[in-house]
Amino acid sequence: MDVKENEEAENYYVDFKEAEKYISELKKSGFLTDNILKNEEKSFLEADKYYKENPENDGPPYGFDYDHFFLTQEAFEEDLLNIDKIKYAINQKDDFNSEVTFVLPISGNYKYSLKKIGIKWFIEKIESVQ
Repeated sequence: MDVKENEEAENYYVDFKEAEKYISELKKSGFLTDNILKNEEKSFLEADKYYKENPENDGPPYGFDYDHFFLTQEAFEEDLLNIDKIKYAINQKDDFNSEVTFVLPISGNYKYSLKKIGIKWFIEKIESVQ
């Protein structure tokens, strides 16, 4: 936010045009199911409702105070530098459902639930696990 001296900062709000662009870019990745995309859309709707009921303009904005894919507030970028060396385990549930678990040194333990649609696997759910 760009606030001039003696002006009050504008309260948080959801810019749905930008939110749509974000969801569109996620969809273009070709790695996410409609379910996970709908959950992202839902997070924008929930935040919009919260901001209307609880006007605020300071601190981390509700619902966006952590990375939705790494489920952390920590800087995870360093974990990605050697991502190709990360060990992972695959638990094949059936022909169309699988789970991949792995540990990132800084960010922690993850479980990605995958769903096979046609001949391709998509991320259905991302969880931080102990």
